Amino acid sequence: MTRLAAQTKHSNHHAAFRKNDSDLDKIMESNIQYRFPNPKATIILAEDDGFLRALLCDLLQSHGYRVVECSGGDAALEMANQVKAEILITDLIMEEGEGISTILKTRRIQKQMKILAVSSNAKYLDYAAASGADCIMNKPIRSDELLANIRRLHCSITPPIRLASA
Repeated sequence: MTRLAAQTKHSNHHAAFRKNDSDLDKIMESNIQYRFPNPKATIILAEDDGFLRALLCDLLQSHGYRVVECSGGDAALEMANQVKAEILITDLIMEEGEGISTILKTRRIQKQMKILAVSSNAKYLDYAAASGADCIMNKPIRSDELLANIRRLHCSITPPIRLASA
């Protein structure tokens, strides 16, 4: 068999897989959309610790979320005015715009945005809840809990997509 014939046979074989894969993808997408509407939510992440911010971004992006990174609350507020985001995750103790004021200002400009506040300080988390955070989490952050909270917040924003009956 010539190299060209082998490549053609190989391409046709992969085309058949791609067709089957695309059918499977459609089924999977429809199931995922029903359970988790619009899995590609946009999240603004305000965290001053660069290492933790990078870890959280990687985690969220690997689960299909779009993430806009900010090193502080001031930058997060700027992004909230520029980007249509559904969720804000904010640390509470940051040098460039602390979290409580970020929550209060976000509530004024983006009332529908869901806010998840994170801190290692329980007293600050109480303040965050009283200031309008929809969810609070203690540091260190467990990835499974973070993802569950984000899904819960996101599903409370968008009603489930109803599939047409066959």
